[in-house]
Amino acid sequence: MSVREYLSTSYRPDCGYVDGVVLERNVGEWDHARLQGVPDVTVILGPEPDEQILTSAPFLCVEILSKDDRMSEMQERVNDCLAFGVPYVWILGPKTRKAWRCTTAGLTEVPELRSESPEIVVPLNELFA
Repeated sequence: MSVREYLSTSYRPDCGYVDGVVLERNVGEWDHARLQGVPDVTVILGPEPDEQILTSAPFLCVEILSKDDRMSEMQERVNDCLAFGVPYVWILGPKTRKAWRCTTAGLTEVPELRSESPEIVVPLNELFA
């Protein structure tokens, strides 16, 4: 499927577009949904983009694990973000109440999520309270 066709079609339930394939998004359960508010969290610095598909890397991407997520699929998404040039990629596990910082060197479990320039600090004990 082309990007143009995907963007001009409505899906119920909502679907994502990955490498030319339309995939049903996991709508999430309460502990998943209460953390995210939107399907995936992306932080962009500067003015709001005027394009439908980002052509430059956002500052931060957050993936929130659902009960049906497989780490192999999550790793593919993380690798895509890192290859695109996203400097901060985080994974949150609402069931395990854990978080990981993702880099090209791998995943590191962390007690808080932190970025620099601008500084964003997310203490897990407050997030999962």
